[in-house]
Amino acid sequence: MRLRMLEYQLLVRINEISAKARSPLVVSPGVRYYEIPANCSLYFSARPIVLFLAFVCRLKLREGYDMEFDAVVLGRRSIRAFLPDPVPRDKITKIVKLAQWAPSWGNTQPWEIVVADGEKAKRLAQAFSEEVMKGGAARSDIPMPVEFPEVNKKRYSGLGRDLLGFLGIARDDSAGRAQHYLNMFKLFGAPAVIYLVVDARLSVPYACLDLGSIGTTICYAAVQEGLGTIYLAAAMQFPDIVKSVLEIPEDKKVVIGIAIGFPDPDAPAALFRSSRAPLEEILRFA
Repeated sequence: MRLRMLEYQLLVRINEISAKARSPLVVSPGVRYYEIPANCSLYFSARPIVLFLAFVCRLKLREGYDMEFDAVVLGRRSIRAFLPDPVPRDKITKIVKLAQWAPSWGNTQPWEIVVADGEKAKRLAQAFSEEVMKGGAARSDIPMPVEFPEVNKKRYSGLGRDLLGFLGIARDDSAGRAQHYLNMFKLFGAPAVIYLVVDARLSVPYACLDLGSIGTTICYAAVQEGLGTIYLAAAMQFPDIVKSVLEIPEDKKVVIGIAIGFPDPDAPAALFRSSRAPLEEILRFA
């Protein structure tokens, strides 16, 4: 009786997880490949026990990660004002552990992740702002775009206009605009930055696609931990400083820094959300 009750409780929990994942519990006539996690080491079989164990493995993998996906996607925004509170390292570890499941070409997983927090993050923010104040030229490892097609240029300029308007910085307020620009290099006050680094021997343009994959997953995973993020190009414009402070070898390229922390609920810069193009502008069925 006790064993049957345990089996029942397990099946109830598995059904709950299955419903949240919007995937069927019962598979017929056999187990499909994609329904067995790679690390389960299970062979294909139509036996119910194999299916049961596969879902137990899925349950274990999902443990602690139960926020609805659409809520995560719609809840993410670029945060431009953080509280100084430190981010517990176990939270960052949990985020990266989940983000590791992001797709990459041929499962190459070309990303290397270096986290700057505490005094290291403060040193970076200070060094970046000093470099900007003295007129230091950007020298990123990854070339930044300098020209855009008209449609992209319109979206880019629209973001700047909407953001500065939301922050109450007038077009002729040169001091306010300069301060906002400097705040980017101060990491918007973020207590930590997650750096994505790649081996310089890789085909960098293609590897950057994979780094974008894990980077975006990191941003989503942070949401369910109550954290905010922003892809921060300013954090990678002086890679020599980054490599010096974080002891990153010269044969690595600094691709991007993701500022992470607790959003400041009283700052408009933490509340702004950019717009998106109409769906018909980006989607068509051939």
